[in-house]
Amino acid sequence: MSVKFGKGQKFDLIQTPYGRHGSYFYLYEDYNLPILRLSNFKIDNAMQGGAFNFDIKLFQRAPYTGIPREVRYWYTADEGSVRFQQYGEAEGWGEIVLTDKGHLRIRGNAPIEISLRARNSSPDTEAAVCEGVFSPENGHFEVNFGRFGKVFFESIKGNVTYESHFDNGACKSFKAILTPAEDTRELDVAIHEYDASAEFTGYGTYEDFDALIAENKADYEDFSKNYPSTPSKYAEIAEYAKWLIWSHRVKHGGYYTTPMILMHLQWLTAAASWQQSYNALAQQANPNEAWRQICSLFEHQDSVTGQLPGMLFYTGGAGIQAPFQGFALDWVIQRCGDAFLTPEE
Repeated sequence: MSVKFGKGQKFDLIQTPYGRHGSYFYLYEDYNLPILRLSNFKIDNAMQGGAFNFDIKLFQRAPYTGIPREVRYWYTADEGSVRFQQYGEAEGWGEIVLTDKGHLRIRGNAPIEISLRARNSSPDTEAAVCEGVFSPENGHFEVNFGRFGKVFFESIKGNVTYESHFDNGACKSFKAILTPAEDTRELDVAIHEYDASAEFTGYGTYEDFDALIAENKADYEDFSKNYPSTPSKYAEIAEYAKWLIWSHRVKHGGYYTTPMILMHLQWLTAAASWQQSYNALAQQANPNEAWRQICSLFEHQDSVTGQLPGMLFYTGGAGIQAPFQGFALDWVIQRCGDAFLTPEE
């Protein structure tokens, strides 16, 4: 993939958040502040800017005093990972890789420490940022965001701790601190997400970090095969469009019984009925995938009225939209023929 995202790049993450097919996590750059944020789109969400948010900040401790000092950073990204680098000093860096396995990974090196400060998406600054923190042992703890789900931090290399403040039983502030190991100067932390009713039972052996990056790139390249080749003068924008669709593609889970494509990871976390058909129109290099995309809403068809939901969220469906599926199928057949359909279909 030739398209790069980042500060100073042609495409940044201000209006279009960064995602990965099958991951419920996403990252975005603040409109006004030079900062990246981490969030999760699993909860039904429309125009609220994320179920919960973590400000991603880099720190370096002063010699002798050990007082942490925030340092500025810039970032670059591709389909494999998001990398951030300390301004002016080449040694301080970090990297985040999203996965389709229910977690993400963060790595970095000394002398940089990484903090994730929770902030409520509501403009009410007095609102609690989370419902509680459970810490069974050092290096492992769970943060409960109530209906927004839970997040579990687990250290692989280095250490992860937290600071929190509670007032009358409400958590007013929470910050996770990721610190590289003193001996190897390396940092590697896994952050898991799961539903509020679930419990984290352990993950087992974690994959090699670079292998996860390679897996992301391979998954994107495989998805790209659904689309026909593009004239060279449109190659860059075509790559950007394919990545955008791939990054907004959900996996099976919750109310999604088959992979579908969301409107927006941050502002409208819904798989709209018309949108599944619209995205199928471009998948002419693989009409079977286009047909699957067109049919995806029929798995939620009302058994009495025959109505399809206008939108699907992780926790349910709602609304009514026009039956675009017939127009979409006609478009695909005109351009690809009908050999991909079985006699029954």
